[in-house]
Amino acid sequence: MTSRRWFLRAPLTTCLDLAVLAIALFNGSARAELVPFAAQAWGFDPFQIDLARWPTLVTGVFLVRNPPMLVGILVFLALSVGVYETRYGTGRAATLFGLSHVVTLLATTALLVYPMHFAGMPRLSDWAPAGDVGASFGGFGCLGGWMRRLERPVRLRWIGVVTLALVAKLVIYPERFGDIGHAIAFFAGMLLDRLLFQHRTA
Repeated sequence: MTSRRWFLRAPLTTCLDLAVLAIALFNGSARAELVPFAAQAWGFDPFQIDLARWPTLVTGVFLVRNPPMLVGILVFLALSVGVYETRYGTGRAATLFGLSHVVTLLATTALLVYPMHFAGMPRLSDWAPAGDVGASFGGFGCLGGWMRRLERPVRLRWIGVVTLALVAKLVIYPERFGDIGHAIAFFAGMLLDRLLFQHRTA
């Protein structure tokens, strides 16, 4: 598929990738670690969800922590949001991406962060980041959305592969907010796709 055809079929994914890349080049995270101030200012903090901080539900999507994350997210968005968008349309992809991202941030906060906090656990960045960044929650939602629509034997196989990969990541290199959030997003994407689009034609 040529770049022009890809843009026509997946304008949302293309714009997301270009925006993430442009911002990473601008703020330096394409070459080195994102400065903590930028993550705290524009990323999502689960302990600061008052109205003044609601924009971070969106702004954090366009930030990355470092060059490896940049490369990974650009590829992952193409394989998750891009595949969903080319198959089921830009409107549905935007809806599923946005809802999966926001629902996952709030659900992970409610199911992980607050219980850990009320249990008296000292705050650590792996379960309560001061500024969570990245588009992976929305990406996993779209990944779950298009995998849900595969034929049954293939669908179960790929859902199993993704689930095992998420569990392995949590065990081998735990980042609890992100890892548990990815699992929530993946299954939330399947559920949201079913609830919102089950009875609509592609």
